[in-house]
Amino acid sequence: MAASQASTWSDLFVGTVGVSAALAGLVFIGISINLDEIVALQGIPERGLEAIGLLFGVLVMSTLVLVPQPVLALAIELLAAAFGEAIGLGC
Repeated sequence: MAASQASTWSDLFVGTVGVSAALAGLVFIGISINLDEIVALQGIPERGLEAIGLLFGVLVMSTLVLVPQPVLALAIELLAAAFGEAIGLGC
């Protein structure tokens, strides 16, 4: 993505950063409020962690796109973030 193209998409990524941070916070609060019920159910704690992890991945990748940098550096950072996300989720 060239510098001129990145500025065109900056509003989208600013919105994505805000939405993903808000949703990750809401999921975290929802899990912490109902922690006893969630832990008692088999497989549900892992799903909650996966949801927070995916939202955090969107947050990190959207933030990386907003940082002014060369295209190659952005591509390397996005690939590293995607690889870290896949490793963290056990894919």
